[in-house]
Amino acid sequence: PISIRPYFEKGLGFVNCTQQLPEGELLMAWKYEGEKVSVKLTLPVEAYVELPGIHEKGCGEIWKTGTYEMTV
Repeated sequence: PISIRPYFEKGLGFVNCTQQLPEGELLMAWKYEGEKVSVKLTLPVEAYVELPGIHEKGCGEIWKTGTYEMTV
């Protein structure tokens, strides 16, 4: 599986990026809302995901294909 480990840099404020894979489009978007981060992630394949605020550093989990939205 692919691996996703974003770094939420407060100075950037937001990131919106996509990557075209043979299986479909991978989308990662996040933005700061006060002290929290709003995250949208679309996975065309299973992926190892490690999100600050949900997982401890070095500890993530496999997420299935789909679209996820959350605040961390």
